[in-house]
Parts: sequence; structure tokens; C-alpha cells
Amino acid sequence: MGITAHYDPQQVPSRIHAAVGRVASAWAGYEHDLDFAICCFLGRGVLGPQQERNCLCVLTQMLGATPRLKAIIALHQELPERKKKIHDSLVKLLQTNYKVQDKRNRAVHDVWYYELIKGKTVRREIVTSKRHSNLKTQI
Repeated sequence: MGITAHYDPQQVPSRIHAAVGRVASAWAGYEHDLDFAICCFLGRGVLGPQQERNCLCVLTQMLGATPRLKAIIALHQELPERKKKIHDSLVKLLQTNYKVQDKRNRAVHDVWYYELIKGKTVRREIVTSKRHSNLKTQI
């Protein structure tokens, strides 16, 4: 039997879908804040309509938070008044970002099902890397 014989995505409780939506929305807000920081660096805090369009042209080429954070770190390093404490904080944020981003991706991109046999909601996680490939189910 196929997966549809045991799992029904239509029976996933709406609270799960709402929680996934909140995660996606919060992450979009986080990336927006990173975008704003990049634009502030590029425009030194004052953006006219043309500068904003130019900034958006650059930002649309960046997929995800990681390249945005790397750009912020690089832009900060170009400041004559840069501070080591801020640089260290940005690097720490980048390192933390990897773990949080992976959890966000799991919550948003994994498939949520209602397992008919066990009567519970599960998340199907497929993990692939150079070292291993794995399919696991989590609640």
C-alpha cells in the first residue's frame, strides 16, 4: 500500500497549519529586518526611491538569511568605525542562524500528516547529507 493508505493530510489539525504559518511569517519578518539592515548600510540610513529600488535589485538575488548575514558582515567590515564587538555578535548570529534555519525549514517544508493507524499527527522528515540519508517520522 502507498503512503496515502496510511496518512491523510486533510485531517491534520488546523492548529498545526497555523503554527507552520506563524513560523513562516516570523522568518519572513526576520529576513525583512536583514534586508533593511543591508539597505541601511548601502544607503547610510537614508534611502530615496531610486536607492531603495537599487537595494531591492541586490536583495532579490539573495536566497535566505545566510547570504544576507554574510553581506551584513562584509558591509560592516568596510565601515571605518567598525567595532569588533559588533562583528563578533554578527558572526555568532550567523552561526546560530544555521541551526534555527534548519529547524524552520523542517517545520515549514516537511510534510505533516494525520497517521490513521496510530491516530496522531506526524511530520515526515527526509534528511540527506554527504554522510547519511534518512527518513524519519516525528510528532
